[in-house]
Amino acid sequence: MLIPLRLAAHKTHSCHLKPVDLNPAESNLPHVTERRVQSAFGKALRKYRQAAELSQEALAASARLNRTYVGDIERGERNVSIVNMHKLAKALGVNLSELIHEMECQLRARSHESR
Repeated sequence: MLIPLRLAAHKTHSCHLKPVDLNPAESNLPHVTERRVQSAFGKALRKYRQAAELSQEALAASARLNRTYVGDIERGERNVSIVNMHKLAKALGVNLSELIHEMECQLRARSHESR
């Protein structure tokens, strides 16, 4: 079951990303730990899930994943495979790139908070 979803804020997204310099020595983000990336992806997933007015259980069923696994992802407790990221995006009716973009926005927002 695909649920078409576009966050209204996405078109006028407050997070404008510049092209990323792949040289970590010149990165505009401080050192990003695996845990911070996992947490940022979880927040992005939760934002899209709630915008779609889906429960964790409904999203999990649509993505053919376990509900507890989805909860673990949203809490930043799982390192999600690209295959499962794709399943989740498809279940939400969005492109995976949209979830990744929101994850990057979450990382940038958090880096600005910690300054």
